[in-house]
Amino acid sequence: MIHVVMSVGFSVDFSAHICHAFMKADGMNRNDRVEIALSRVAAPIMNGGISSLLGIIILVNSSSYVFLSFFRIMLMTILFGMAHALLFLPVLLSLMGPDKQPPKDLEPKVDKLTINPVLNIERGESMKRQLKYIVTKVSVKCGPDSECDPPHKEDDVVYCY
Repeated sequence: MIHVVMSVGFSVDFSAHICHAFMKADGMNRNDRVEIALSRVAAPIMNGGISSLLGIIILVNSSSYVFLSFFRIMLMTILFGMAHALLFLPVLLSLMGPDKQPPKDLEPKVDKLTINPVLNIERGESMKRQLKYIVTKVSVKCGPDSECDPPHKEDDVVYCY
């Protein structure tokens, strides 16, 4: 039973890394995105597969059927998982993968503005009291992968009358 659970984990792990890197890659077309995804995660996938093979290679000289069976299943799972993730899946994504969706909203929007009141008395015609607020935290929603400046930065002073 442990063979099945580990096989599913290894198979999904390699492919999930490629798919995630493909979806996050910025490229003009699918081929560019596949190339970027492979350049980012191919080496870590190879390192993970090779280190997993090194972990089970000791079982090849075992005389126990259970250990030999475990070795064979894990060897085939790792090799097929790596081949699928590094050879088959990139070709499939470059042919039929989803297109990159443009960001829906590139304009920054202030999501939350946290202010702390400070009592401030200004001298004027009439000694009016006003509250001086110091911005302590600004949360800004922007489009993905875009730079934006919030209307207020931390430690800005905002006057409210």
